[in-house]
Amino acid sequence: MSVLMINPNRFRPHIAPIGIEYVCNSLLRENIEFDLIDLNFEPESVIYQKLHDNNVDLVGITVRNLDSGVLAKTVLFQPGIKKLVNRIKNTRDCKVVLGGVGFSIVPREILAYSGADFGVTGYGEEALPRLVRALRQGGDLSKIDNLIWRENDKFRVNAKSTGDYENIPTRRRDIVRSRSYYRVYGIGGIEPMRGCPETCGYCCEPKVAGSKIVTHKIANVIEELVQLKSMGIHHVFFCDSEINLCNREYLFDFCEQLDERQVGITWTASMYPDPKTVSHKLLTLMKKAGCREIFFGCDSGSDEILAGMGKRHTSEDSVIFAEYLRKAGIRPLPAYLIGWPGESVKTIGETFDHIKRCQAEAVVMEAGVRIYPDTKIARIAMEEGVINKDTNLMDPIFYNSEQVLREFLPYIRRRAKDMENSILYPTGAIDFINLLIRNFFLLDGYTARGIGDFVAHMNNLPQRKKLKMLGKTVLDLALPSRRRFVPLAKEDRS
Repeated sequence: MSVLMINPNRFRPHIAPIGIEYVCNSLLRENIEFDLIDLNFEPESVIYQKLHDNNVDLVGITVRNLDSGVLAKTVLFQPGIKKLVNRIKNTRDCKVVLGGVGFSIVPREILAYSGADFGVTGYGEEALPRLVRALRQGGDLSKIDNLIWRENDKFRVNAKSTGDYENIPTRRRDIVRSRSYYRVYGIGGIEPMRGCPETCGYCCEPKVAGSKIVTHKIANVIEELVQLKSMGIHHVFFCDSEINLCNREYLFDFCEQLDERQVGITWTASMYPDPKTVSHKLLTLMKKAGCREIFFGCDSGSDEILAGMGKRHTSEDSVIFAEYLRKAGIRPLPAYLIGWPGESVKTIGETFDHIKRCQAEAVVMEAGVRIYPDTKIARIAMEEGVINKDTNLMDPIFYNSEQVLREFLPYIRRRAKDMENSILYPTGAIDFINLLIRNFFLLDGYTARGIGDFVAHMNNLPQRKKLKMLGKTVLDLALPSRRRFVPLAKEDRS
């Protein structure tokens, strides 16, 4: 049985699809023949040519996101997935399985809408090889953890499990074109752990990855970083939840071993802004081990809003947390979410005052709270009649979207102009910004050490280089054919 894996995500920014790469590693370990098509590099016609020419029995498609998640410019992804599934089934009599974070949020809805045969929710490293074996040998589908499948026109949802994630061997990182992605975004990706014990009112991470943090073996994570460095990737983002919520000994051991190996790679990670979870000793060790930037969700400068979100930290906690990072020589990158129930111009004003107190070079601000199932915001929206039990949350619905667009976003724009910080917030120009980032790395040959470093370096570029980047970006926006595919790095050419 041959498997064809597909990354259909062509939405910008260009980020390497490490989830599908990790699952492909499992197929390799089980000696299951597979091919991988990434639509960031190849036209969709290649899929149908391979289906026609090869003995493909199962097609796996990763659904990383439900949609763009940006209220100011919402882009739907699921119609494209449905179209892709239909074309695959019309080309060849084969089964289709979906997986990925986006799929795991609303698996029944996406499976019903897309017409796919199977889905894998959460951890897919063991589920996909077991599905292949079951289809090949006639095994019992009900015994495959994390599988959702059709039986007599009804959905069967199997037990959820993290499997043996902790003991997965070192993962190969040459399956996707990691170097090419790095050239156009400046940041690689790696996942040392999964899961989150927090209960933030807007977040579906615990539902997707579990409420218990499961860590990958330190030696294997470091070997993966060594691989990335050998490929010319010098900076990575830890694609997991807040690393300071895991076992403290694990984090200390990881940083100590990473420092001892002298891998020479720098990294950005996410942390929960609770100063009680860190120490100067830990942060200093993290800096020594290559940490250059920490992304953390302050979410609001209003303690009333934070309490409503179910946050454990206060606005003062995140200010102290930012100061701890600066003292250790690590750049703080705070993030804020505007639009929670009870939000007003007054509370947003408190958030801008908070931004000043955090003294960060760059700030990420998201306007609009998307409603995901099984979250506090979904329960509030249900009580207020914004949604009902039959509402399909596969489609993007934002809480209080009209006020956010009409009142809050204009206020944010006005306040952002007066700030010394670089305020990165979603607008209708998001495609332009992503193209600008792409051309920045392609033209300048620069390697970022995090978003703040990127912003600072861009501000210091000569005027001529800025104009050149701007000109190429305008052309890319005007002529879609110029930006259809990610340019291949010679290190990734097959």
